[in-house]
Amino acid sequence: MEILAVGQIVVHSKPSCDIINESFLSNLISIYPNPANNTLNIEIDKDYLSKTDINIYLYDVIGKLMKEINNNDIINNIIQINLTSFADGIYYLNIQTSDGSMVKKIVIQR
Repeated sequence: MEILAVGQIVVHSKPSCDIINESFLSNLISIYPNPANNTLNIEIDKDYLSKTDINIYLYDVIGKLMKEINNNDIINNIIQINLTSFADGIYYLNIQTSDGSMVKKIVIQR
């Protein structure tokens, strides 16, 4: 297992397997709008959500954890993150499931 450090974020990755899992997860999870202004929506396939545990972490550009979400916070299959208290800039959304993880760059722009 390779460990890469980016600022204060530590990313654990498995060779080649994560690329397949990230592609798989991208088909089941939609993140919009991006760039976002006041609300970020994360929509997860209902069938997939019923079969897996999901943990979502939102980090700022220096690696500070800004928001943490798990299955208990998901209503139906959509998560709405209120961004009104977040400064404009770049953030990283780390979505972890039992099938793998994916990281998406999120821009808050007003």
